[in-house]
Amino acid sequence: ISFVDPVTQTVFSAGALPTGTTTGDILVIQGATGSAGSSVYGKDYWIQNGNVGTKGGVDISQYPGRFSSATINFGGAGTIVNSTAQRVQSIRMRAMGDDYDKNEPLWRAMPEFVAKHPRYEMIGLRDLCEQIHGIYKANDVARLTTEMYLSIMEPAMKPADAFARMAHREIDRVPIDELEGRITSVLLTPYPPGIPLLIPGEIFNSTIVRYLKFAREFNDSFPGFESDIHGLVKGGENGKTRYYVDCVKSV
Repeated sequence: ISFVDPVTQTVFSAGALPTGTTTGDILVIQGATGSAGSSVYGKDYWIQNGNVGTKGGVDISQYPGRFSSATINFGGAGTIVNSTAQRVQSIRMRAMGDDYDKNEPLWRAMPEFVAKHPRYEMIGLRDLCEQIHGIYKANDVARLTTEMYLSIMEPAMKPADAFARMAHREIDRVPIDELEGRITSVLLTPYPPGIPLLIPGEIFNSTIVRYLKFAREFNDSFPGFESDIHGLVKGGENGKTRYYVDCVKSV
């Protein structure tokens, strides 16, 4: 690499790029010593030797033409300093913005994610973002999350007593639609923000149940982007995903 222009998002190479490289490919530029056979690795500052292994969960060898890990030889000319790696990283981040503007298919913009979730392969990045934003907007999630944390958390028993019920298996595994009015025996914590919402012994109110229904709808609509809620149990019934919370057994 002879020059990196972060404004035009261009890397100028003194030699030929790896065979098969085309416009739109993601180049992994390796190394930082400037010695022969080494180079700068511009994706998330990882350094890799060879064309094997995984980076960010990606099997490098399985993405020829999409995720190139071929070494660019500097021929020992000069020392590649950290600022060069930072400029390459900046170009990569800008390229992601271009992927959004161009509505690039996810197989190109997020290959490691698509390898795990092939259903998204031909969906455009901008289309996916708009779909996710749409479901958040339709459910007014910003307001909903605020309201649920400000809602009244009514205690029905001591946390130790509620937890003891779970330890002695005196619990019911209750589906989301039936949670209102039930006493939780577990700590319920949505991530983000990672702040406990209910502690053992408190009662589910309608606002919290409404949030859990949104989380269920979102998880069903966008597998791979699931909301992480500690205390929410995922199960299956008649081929359909169900969600439950362990509550104090009703008498």
